[in-house]
Amino acid sequence: NIIKDVERAIQTASLGFAINNQGTFLRLIISPMTEESRQKLIKVLHDKLENARMAMRGIRDKIKEEITGLERNKEISEDEKYKLVEDLDEMTRKYNETVREVGEKKEEEIKL
Repeated sequence: NIIKDVERAIQTASLGFAINNQGTFLRLIISPMTEESRQKLIKVLHDKLENARMAMRGIRDKIKEEITGLERNKEISEDEKYKLVEDLDEMTRKYNETVREVGEKKEEEIKL
C-alpha cells in the first residue's frame, strides 16, 4: 500500500511531523516552531547560502579560466579579457547580493 510506504518514509525521515493516516490520505500535523527549531533552521539557511556563494565562486573561477585561456590562445585581446572579467565580476557581485537579500528575507520569515 503506497500510503503506508509514504507514512513509513516520513516517519523514518524524522521530520518532526505527527502523521495521521486517514486511509486514503495522510494528514501531517506540524507543530509550531520552537526557538530551538528556528535557530536550527536559520543555521541550515546559512549553510545553504554559503553553499550557493561557494558554487557561484566556483563557476566564476571556471569562466575566468576559460577567458584567460582564450586570451592565451590569442582568440581575444587582453583588453577584451579584462572587460569580460570585469563583467563577470560585476555579475557575480549582483548574484551574491541577491543571495544575501533572499537570505535576509528568509531569516526574517523564520524568526516570525
